[in-house]
Amino acid sequence: MNTQLVMATCILLAGTATADTLEVPGNYPTINDAVLAANAGDTISIAAGTYPESNIFIQSPDITITGAVNSDGSPAVKIDGEESNDILIAIGVVGATGATVENIIFTGSTANAVWIYHHSPTIRNCVFAENSTEFQGGAVWSSNTEARFESCRFVNNSGGTNGSAVFTKGTTGLRGTTGPTFQDCHFEGNEAYATVLVQFRDAHFEQCTFQGNSGPTTLAVFSGTAVVSNSLFCENQSDPITGPWNDDGGNEFHDVCPSDCIGDLNGDQTVGVDDLLALLDAFQVNDDGDCDGDGDTDVNDLLLLIGYYGATCS
Repeated sequence: MNTQLVMATCILLAGTATADTLEVPGNYPTINDAVLAANAGDTISIAAGTYPESNIFIQSPDITITGAVNSDGSPAVKIDGEESNDILIAIGVVGATGATVENIIFTGSTANAVWIYHHSPTIRNCVFAENSTEFQGGAVWSSNTEARFESCRFVNNSGGTNGSAVFTKGTTGLRGTTGPTFQDCHFEGNEAYATVLVQFRDAHFEQCTFQGNSGPTTLAVFSGTAVVSNSLFCENQSDPITGPWNDDGGNEFHDVCPSDCIGDLNGDQTVGVDDLLALLDAFQVNDDGDCDGDGDTDVNDLLLLIGYYGATCS
């Protein structure tokens, strides 16, 4: 047979190969079974429910693991470690990018809920809740990664007196190396030495909220840099940021979290006389009466509050 014809046929067949969708539990009873069967480009689709699994190791860098969602878009799939001292999902293909994990609640790990090593996945619309460890990274432990965390929530995780809820590090001495990015993520009610600890790596935090976390520091940086923009720090127990960080603008630091309701300065879900008095008290003095988000209290805030006067917040 003509060698060139054989080669052309092989290339054609390779080019027409299609990715598969592996259904859990439809095709595979467990998530781990599906991951072991998956090839590059495949999608693992998980039906709504709770899956008591751990030690799921993603070996192919290009698969997508996607969970079902509720009507409001929140994850309807939960991976529950049931307080086992195991990693729930590990992603460790050296130097690889492309894996995606989305729409999953990770809970019940007493080691690391998600463990990432020399890989740069995308973690999207996931919730890390009530994971605990006495060491680093009860919710996420990562090393040498440029992972992206998009619209994720880190809630009520515990790192003890020395640990952290989220931990990311790089190779010792390589300060300035790009690290993970957290975009539109929410960190609330975590208890640890640091809610997030960055070490020997640069990490980016964009449009994030750090609220009601307890411990000596909220975001700790050691021999690296945190680049923070358009983020809110409020009602945290102590220092919002310790260590080197770059303020890329739009950040807010408050003892009391601002209300989502325009004009509701005292947080009682109504815009009334108490809010007007609070604004007048802060007028041209500080930003405590800032209603329009420009960083100060002026006549524009007064006009905006009057426009919403009497409104009830939902």
